[in-house]
Amino acid sequence: MKNQNLRASLALLLLFAPSAHAQQRDRAIQLGPRQEEIFSIPTAPSCSPSPMELRAVATQLVAQYGDTIELYRGLDKVVGIETAYVNRLPFVEIVNMEGLVVALRPPYLVFREGISEALRKREPVDRVPLPLGVTISIVPTRIDALDIIKVILERDGKQIEPLASSLRPSEFATQLGAKTTLHSGTIIYPCTAFLPDAKVVVTAIPEIGSNTVKAFTPTELVVISAAKDRMAARLVGLDAAAVQEQYGNPSRVDGKRWNYVTDAGGLYVYLGDGDKVTSVEPSTFDLKSIKPRSELPLTRK
Repeated sequence: MKNQNLRASLALLLLFAPSAHAQQRDRAIQLGPRQEEIFSIPTAPSCSPSPMELRAVATQLVAQYGDTIELYRGLDKVVGIETAYVNRLPFVEIVNMEGLVVALRPPYLVFREGISEALRKREPVDRVPLPLGVTISIVPTRIDALDIIKVILERDGKQIEPLASSLRPSEFATQLGAKTTLHSGTIIYPCTAFLPDAKVVVTAIPEIGSNTVKAFTPTELVVISAAKDRMAARLVGLDAAAVQEQYGNPSRVDGKRWNYVTDAGGLYVYLGDGDKVTSVEPSTFDLKSIKPRSELPLTRK
């Protein structure tokens, strides 16, 4: 339910559609023209996959599968993220409180949503815009929401300037006529700001009240950067011997389940016939966090 509410709130800004809750009398409706989410900004080659690659794959998959789950599985495979993960967590939450959402989405997830909307509206998918950076959206949905006036992104303590921003005051009103002015819009940052192996922090600053600080986990940075060579999902299909050669002995073996325990959390590797990896959990686990244990014997439960 929480994710459903957040999706509905993001739709206010990202899809330019009326709020699903607009008919509730305490909900705010933005007045006046909406700000475009996609900006004309310099090409950011650091984003992965590249816009050209995504467009080519999307066009091919739409022609092959149409608006089916196979389309999205094919797109997700290019990025290295399991479809089930994307459907469960289509954004990284920064703020989610009553009346206010601040959420981050990498270029691919914005593009994926755009493909879905284009197909729903029966429009050409080759015209779907793809942001050339990571998007942070600020979406107030109540007139009594905190007013986020500024967002600061830092990488290893150094402030990163955005590529573009549409965060500015907008007038909101309820159906009963109550009005207020709150900041809303989107901010686009370079993809390089979210590369793994650094301390990345976003601070949302309201006009009045306490700041909200979000420190991204190693796994979140891997997903945002689409660093599929570091995601555990790439282990699927490998022999157990190959996994052991690359990452050493697991911390524990329970039948056909291997468990790697790291400072960043645990990874489960499931083996099938022929000792091949059939699945991993979580699929987005950062493999770089595994410290080889080749010198240690296997511990069986």
